[in-house]
Amino acid sequence: MINKISNLKLILGLVLLGLIYWAVVYFDSSKSDELDKDLVSIDTSKVTAVTIATHSETIQLFKEPTGWEVLLASGKRVSAMENKVNSLLTGLMDIQADRLAAKEESKWADYGVDSAGVGITVIEGDQQSLDLVVGQSGSTTYLRLAGETKVYASDKYKGLRD
Repeated sequence: MINKISNLKLILGLVLLGLIYWAVVYFDSSKSDELDKDLVSIDTSKVTAVTIATHSETIQLFKEPTGWEVLLASGKRVSAMENKVNSLLTGLMDIQADRLAAKEESKWADYGVDSAGVGITVIEGDQQSLDLVVGQSGSTTYLRLAGETKVYASDKYKGLRD
């Protein structure tokens, strides 16, 4: 009878240890897949330059004491439309990921965040604060931070459509 009770305690102890192990592994690995909804963190008052690049064209915006300027292909700088630049920066600040679309580089082309995507770089002072690749597919915008392999989907951010 004592052996049966000892065996039962041993079995219950092993089952309990197994459950604890499973819980630790499950909850720890799920944290690494959590969605970071706020992909962009910029201070618009400190932004000094923005570059928007496609495979065929690059637009460079610079903040000067007199306002925003755009660099033309000829090398000449002209005044940029303040409301458009402010709208661009506000739109970038409002980016939120709705879901994780992919984790591997092999999927980038499916979402247009490879070399076909639009690159957006933001400079604050002399520091790069954002390097983002934007792709489109229907009403969904796909986003990838440079240096990362994950692709995020945003149903609310409409990219550079305006």
